[in-house]
Amino acid sequence: MTVTNPSSETKRVATPGVDLIRAFVNTAELEEGTDHLATVEQARGWLQDRGLIGEDPLAESERLRLVEAREALRTVIAAGSDGRIDPESLAVLDGVGRNGRLTLAFSPDGSADLHPDATGIDRALGQIIVAAYTAMIDESWSRLKICGNHECRWAFHDRSKNHSAKWCSMQSCGNRMKARAYRARQEARS
Repeated sequence: MTVTNPSSETKRVATPGVDLIRAFVNTAELEEGTDHLATVEQARGWLQDRGLIGEDPLAESERLRLVEAREALRTVIAAGSDGRIDPESLAVLDGVGRNGRLTLAFSPDGSADLHPDATGIDRALGQIIVAAYTAMIDESWSRLKICGNHECRWAFHDRSKNHSAKWCSMQSCGNRMKARAYRARQEARS
């Protein structure tokens, strides 16, 4: 019989909340120059594909709020790696929570869930903030990182044992960044 420490095993698995946050942040593929929230139609489709909105219309101002929230989340996640938390990003996310009218509801079994009482885009963004809060509570948030390649900035789930991953992929960004560092050291020597 093998006994494992359940807490260390569960921290390696991405939760659905982390998956939603990662997918949301990764709607902008910086290296490829694509943005899945670039137009109202694309943003609406992305939200609908994830069940975050129904047939609600989406205005340009709402699409811009999605982009602003995405970049605020990217900044806050990156702060977990480098320790610099941007107050403006925190203010954006606080506003998303307020607009989502997050409430706590108790179930008959005594458990509690946080959920948005708003509608439309405020509800969709509220669900993303609830996912972030839940990930912070279950400690999966600490494994959510932003790629250290500033041309990439992809959100990824760090599956390393010691939480030390720096790049979204060793095969692409990791090799590229290590090669750059090597070249820089060689140039400094000559």
